[in-house]
Amino acid sequence: SSGINAECPLRPGIKQFLEKENYTFTSDTDTEVIPKLAHYIYHHSEEGKTLSFTEVVERVISQLEGAFALVFKSTVFPKQIVAVKRGSPLLVGIKSERDISMDKVNISYRQKENSGDRAFNIAGQSAEYFFASDASALIEHTDRVIYLEDDDVTSIVDGSLRINRLKEHAKTDETTSRQITTLRLQLQQIMKGNYSTFMEKEIHEQPESVMNTMRGRIDFTSDMVCVLSVCLSVSVIVCPSVRLSV
Repeated sequence: SSGINAECPLRPGIKQFLEKENYTFTSDTDTEVIPKLAHYIYHHSEEGKTLSFTEVVERVISQLEGAFALVFKSTVFPKQIVAVKRGSPLLVGIKSERDISMDKVNISYRQKENSGDRAFNIAGQSAEYFFASDASALIEHTDRVIYLEDDDVTSIVDGSLRINRLKEHAKTDETTSRQITTLRLQLQQIMKGNYSTFMEKEIHEQPESVMNTMRGRIDFTSDMVCVLSVCLSVSVIVCPSVRLSV
């Protein structure tokens, strides 16, 4: 099963292919296709080997376009969770019995030699992990979070957290780790910020909300907008700022 945030259009033809493989669907959404695609990939490995949960998810996201944040669980892989994002926000909260002394989680690259096993674990104590799209959902549980980057494949196996990437990009992968950040704000501050009312906050956050909605869906090189697997040509009109006095 998978928990999904945002629209994540599939590459054309995948649903039709799965239907030919006797998979049935009860809706027309891409959301339903993703876990069934994962099921197919696990049971039909081209190499004839048994794939790990992380490898299954990596192959699934290679068939996705647009913005998404996904969290996968499976009865085949008990006590494991795999999460990945592209465009949409995704955070990992870490809660432990005692303070966490480490301030980062190292990244492993599947296509990089000598990357090694860079699992994060808290020796001698248990830990809880939380996934959310916003810090306000985590602050009541923990103040220690990791802000994931696009195409980070985060897995939790037997209490250890790992962050993998398929390959290293020289321009975007300048860091070899993800920082564990401490949230300094109280829950009310995170939800309302420095604004006096939620209405005022929503008004000022409109530009950011529009940006998050269209993240991963606009190709400025071709002036195309892709929504729900449909690409439309658009014309952008720039308007000057106008201040109204009342």
